[in-house]
Amino acid sequence: MRSSSLYRLVCAWPALHILLLTLLCAFAAWHLLPPASQMWWLRENGPVEGTTAALFGLIALAGLFWRPQHSRRITWFAVCTLCAAAGAREMDWHSRWTGKSIIKISYYLGDAPWAHKLLAFMALSLTALCAIYLLWRYGLELWRAFLQGKPFARTVATLFATLVLTKIMDRSVNLLIQDFGVAIAPSTALLVSMLEETSEMSLPFMVALAIWQNWREHRV
Repeated sequence: MRSSSLYRLVCAWPALHILLLTLLCAFAAWHLLPPASQMWWLRENGPVEGTTAALFGLIALAGLFWRPQHSRRITWFAVCTLCAAAGAREMDWHSRWTGKSIIKISYYLGDAPWAHKLLAFMALSLTALCAIYLLWRYGLELWRAFLQGKPFARTVATLFATLVLTKIMDRSVNLLIQDFGVAIAPSTALLVSMLEETSEMSLPFMVALAIWQNWREHRV
């Protein structure tokens, strides 16, 4: 009875297929691969992060050549901009070219050239404005669609929940070790990192699924 309920839940929330598959792959890789191989896959700007960034970049690039007919130009621009920003963030471009994170106020109070600060602020502002616009323009509409059980809204909800989950996993190990003095086994830390990185890799797939569901809903 419980297994059938779980099956109906997964079918009603199609994005869960993507998340559960990536989590399963992460656990299998952690169980089967030696620690050195896991660290190679998980290294900064390595295969897993690179794939996530490439997928986000591919969605943004595809947006230059295709736009759903029902979608407003500004909405589509905002979606593609956020995808491009997510890919850049995944590859640490927010700090690679400046030496410091442009997300932090300390960067703008530092001794970086004013032209660099201006460009960084413009890029950050554009990303923030796109997110604010989508939330302001579609937040209530998306909430109503979620309450109605529409697949598109459920996928977006799953995407946001996965994003929060990845951030929690990203901070959890360091928080437990540094702030609470909890001893974490290296294998456990690797498992958390594997789950976090592969969960992030599911995000661009969810974005693509949400775009397809929204297009299909308006096409019918």
